[in-house]
Amino acid sequence: MRCALIGEKLSHSYSRLIHKKFGMYSYDLVELPPDNLKEFVEHGGYDAFNVTIPYKSAIIPYIDKVETLAMQIGAINTVCRLGGKTYGYNTDILGMAYMLKRAGIALGGKHVMIFGSGGTGKTAEMLAKKNGAASITVVSRSGSVNYKNFYELQQTQIIINTTPVGMYPYSDISLADLSKFRNLEAVADVIYNPMRTRLMLQARELNLKYAGGLYMLVAQAKYSMDIFVKNRHPDEIIEQVYKYLLSRIINIVLVGMPGSGKTSIGKAVARRERRRYVDSDAEIVASEGRAITEIFAEKGEEYFRKKEKQTLFLLGSQNGMVISTGGGAVLDRENYYSLKANGRIYYLEREITDLATRGRPLSTGTEALKKLLEQREPLYKAFADVTVENDGDFFSCVDKILEDIASENFDN
Repeated sequence: MRCALIGEKLSHSYSRLIHKKFGMYSYDLVELPPDNLKEFVEHGGYDAFNVTIPYKSAIIPYIDKVETLAMQIGAINTVCRLGGKTYGYNTDILGMAYMLKRAGIALGGKHVMIFGSGGTGKTAEMLAKKNGAASITVVSRSGSVNYKNFYELQQTQIIINTTPVGMYPYSDISLADLSKFRNLEAVADVIYNPMRTRLMLQARELNLKYAGGLYMLVAQAKYSMDIFVKNRHPDEIIEQVYKYLLSRIINIVLVGMPGSGKTSIGKAVARRERRRYVDSDAEIVASEGRAITEIFAEKGEEYFRKKEKQTLFLLGSQNGMVISTGGGAVLDRENYYSLKANGRIYYLEREITDLATRGRPLSTGTEALKKLLEQREPLYKAFADVTVENDGDFFSCVDKILEDIASENFDN
């Protein structure tokens, strides 16, 4: 059986990885210009296919029979061929429902605000209606409720973002300051790249319930698979494939004092996990063509921190790596958002007397180290998901990180 995903730009899609893990059929990524959509539907040569941006609504006129729910939503993401005809379905609504349920977010009786009026926004609107939301407000750029006046709706309890704002490579922006919604209880973001958007990270900081699009992506794919192969599979498959995908995507990020062992431990973890290892300081040195001590001496710390911020944003946007950071990376809170977007952060804690200081511009001498530690330790702990003591037992430290990653308890 030949299946595929069609869309205009698919270079960052995880769909092939997901469907390959299902192991039921071959699965291709097919980038289509708009003028070729009708031709593909009629003569594409695939038994079934998924549909993504920008064709979920545009494809409807070319499908022979569209299920009632998909027609009501006005968007299709799953198409099958049978007996010479094409049949269209919407499994996004099932995936979204699974994502919300998994996060403990119930729409019934709630005042729901939806960012975006496109196909996925219509899916969220239909789901809210079916679940008995008290009110549903759709926010768009030019609507009566827009991104200039939406804070006026202070009754809002649940926000669902269906726009691409916050998606890679523009993952350093967010549509809203959630702290301005006084009655907000939960946030869902359909974006899955990065794994945690700025919107989600702010929800986390505000102790709100939150959900990310990676669960929706895997869940809708599973429900599409059921249609493709005409057999319903248990939802446990969603959890299995989600954990597999997460283990491939997540970055292992190391923070800590200069000389705490981030480089040596990071390289060892990367070897054991067969991941790419990257040192943010080494990346800066390579781009600048000079040592960090020289950068500090010639251009100053402010210049270096700006370069560091840019470097960490680029590294944090990638997947499946081990990233060692400079000792001062925690001084800028923006670096937390960059590293946490796709990462699990480990603080390597080490006694001052064991710290190596050669070639480190701000850490010469025990007294200087003590002052640095007093300043930075609260920041290291605020960044970290896990603190690992590097007490000299190198292999034990590596094992602790690997055991934590293997526990698969890292989706938050």
